[in-house]
Amino acid sequence: LYWPGACGRGIFHGLIGGFILWFYTLVLPAILPEGALQSLFAGSLFHPEALFGQALDNPLTHGVVWSLGVNLLLAVGLSLRAGQAVIERPWAGRLAGRAADQRAAISPEALYVVAERIMGAQSAAALFAQHRPPAGQAPGPEARADPALIAAVQTAMAGVMGTASAARVIADIMPGDKARPGEPTHLVDQTSSVLQFNRNLLQTTLQHITHGIAVVDKGLNLVIWNDTYLRLFDYPETLLYVGKPIREIFEYSAGRGDFAGKNAAQEIKKRLDYLKGRSSYTTVRKTVNGVTIKATGEPMPGGGFVTTYEDITESVKAARLLKEANEELETRVQARTLELEALTRELERNTQSKTHFLAAASHDLLQPITAARLFNHSVAECAADPAEVRRLVNSVDQSLATANDLLRALLDISRLDAGGIQPKPALLGVREFLRGIEAEMRASANEKKVSLRVEAPMLFVQTDKQLLFSVLLNLVSNALRYSGAGGEVILRAARAGRGRLAITVEDSGPGIAPE
Repeated sequence: LYWPGACGRGIFHGLIGGFILWFYTLVLPAILPEGALQSLFAGSLFHPEALFGQALDNPLTHGVVWSLGVNLLLAVGLSLRAGQAVIERPWAGRLAGRAADQRAAISPEALYVVAERIMGAQSAAALFAQHRPPAGQAPGPEARADPALIAAVQTAMAGVMGTASAARVIADIMPGDKARPGEPTHLVDQTSSVLQFNRNLLQTTLQHITHGIAVVDKGLNLVIWNDTYLRLFDYPETLLYVGKPIREIFEYSAGRGDFAGKNAAQEIKKRLDYLKGRSSYTTVRKTVNGVTIKATGEPMPGGGFVTTYEDITESVKAARLLKEANEELETRVQARTLELEALTRELERNTQSKTHFLAAASHDLLQPITAARLFNHSVAECAADPAEVRRLVNSVDQSLATANDLLRALLDISRLDAGGIQPKPALLGVREFLRGIEAEMRASANEKKVSLRVEAPMLFVQTDKQLLFSVLLNLVSNALRYSGAGGEVILRAARAGRGRLAITVEDSGPGIAPE
């Protein structure tokens, strides 16, 4: 290429036109018979060997002149009319052996075209919005992009296509003059289409991941994220763009109170130190909107850092509820243990009382039997005195009755232990029931000259009549037995509250020892 003003479109159409003329003027006459060529183009202006009636010295010269002429005409004409694309100027300069003017800078419009094709419209718009010219200053046709904007675009493109490729693209489009911002570039079109496909594929994959993901390059600039990351931290979509310094994101979080109660500067520095030191970390923190987030960061080979964010609010809540349930269960177990210990102690006391009762009952059972035997011998000796015999017979009868009562008590205890007695509750009038016991024991009371009376209101209870009768009869019998002449035994009933009834047997005897 000897003319730096040529464009790709002109060269392409020039080659096509030259090839057509070369084929028409040189190849076609060679493959057609002589007679056929003359019969087809006789007297025509489009004769392959004499176009427009101009025949040269020989057919080869004629074909070469026409094909090269059309080639040059189309290449120069279309290049002058269409103009070069942005990317074609430096390449044309290099191929023509001219050094590119590195002092020149690309216009913001042309830089935006390249950035939009590689980064995407949304990311490019967000990036250029950060570098708008001051208010009241509209860019003119000769405006050049600010060096900070060029550096930011190069950094953002490096996150998409790599640092070396981004630097190469910027270097290629840097030298240019009066580039039209809408010009498509063949190189950028091909590169951006592949990169955009890969980026879309990666972005789609990231969007279907339940965890939030954020990736920063080795310069601590954000290059990749997904919507879950935005949702977890409630960031506005306009806040993030490719190439956004991660420090600014931390500062935004601090500004809205995410580090409430902590030193914001220290928290930001701590996070940046993790990234700069390429140290793996795992942290758990709660955001201002009440979401508990677990962050896990890992360094990437070759620089950069990837951090995943997981919403563990429900897991933390479940763990708290489980802990509370365990504590409650432990409390209930302790309470049940105390109740069981109390029941065990009560059972031990009952067992001990039963043991004492059996020992005492065994001793008491021997006394009436021994007394009956002695009375029986006395009857034999006093057979001549009828009055003495009757007295001794009555004594024998009382001894046997006492032994019978003791045996019945032992039998009742045995049946209770074996579960052989099943209560049968029925409605019972308390006053009439107690008066029945009074009538049953009236003869024994008169014989011992002991006063027996009942004090009970008109009350009704649900209970087993036979069991209650046996218990009270035994208690009244003991009370009469141990009350001396002139003593008193009272059967008393009264309400005990909560639907209960208290029946007491009071006597004037020595009483029962506390143990």
